Amino acid sequence: MEDRIKMCFNQSSATYDTACTIQQFSNMALLKILLHYVDINEPIHKIVDLGCGTGNSTQLLLETFKCQELYGIDIAEQLLKIAETKLKTSAVKFIRSSFNHPLTLTSLDLAYANMSLHWATSLENTLKVIHKALKERSFFSFSIPVLGTFNEIKSKHKNIFFPRETIESIIQQQSEFSLISTQKKTFIDKFSSPYQALKSIKNVGANILSQQQKKGLANKNLYANIFKEKDVFDLTYQVGFFILKK
Repeated sequence: MEDRIKMCFNQSSATYDTACTIQQFSNMALLKILLHYVDINEPIHKIVDLGCGTGNSTQLLLETFKCQELYGIDIAEQLLKIAETKLKTSAVKFIRSSFNHPLTLTSLDLAYANMSLHWATSLENTLKVIHKALKERSFFSFSIPVLGTFNEIKSKHKNIFFPRETIESIIQQQSEFSLISTQKKTFIDKFSSPYQALKSIKNVGANILSQQQKKGLANKNLYANIFKEKDVFDLTYQVGFFILKK
């Protein structure tokens, strides 16, 4: 599964930045919520951006916080090459890794993950890994698609998204974090054809289904039948926002 995810994101490297509108909206919203709890004037020396992609979220973090060390982690080397081109500064280092491997980083002041944790094999294990890498009284801020995302698409052609309440329960019962904020926001992308809608998913590398037996969302044979309604090709993103404290 990890190799399939990496392949799809690598293939999206040329189109990602022009197609990631929803990811950018989510990124801005996540940072705005985080800043209710983190003072930008307080020292935040060491930050990790998990699932950094082409570095858009990494750049926003660099511009917001006066950090000495900022690490961007992603599974797709082609996306990281673009990120490295954008952020040519000694303060930022990029690491190719997945959520299925332990972090080599320690003593982090902030972990940040915008629209990436749904690709983790186990959210519980990922939370444990991040908790171990953080300092005491530090923060983990993340956004993640939740139930209702791609509601326009028939169930067998989309990934399973957890309800926000399920993620809250995992955090509270199976992690050592304190959950200090949870919100949900709705973003809608409108398209005039099923091809355009599905292409937008493929262009950000999210066209892989976790069910091994299913084909990718952009398979041309699925265009006519993938949507629930004949004339509605919108894509709804229900995004959960979570602020955790160690």
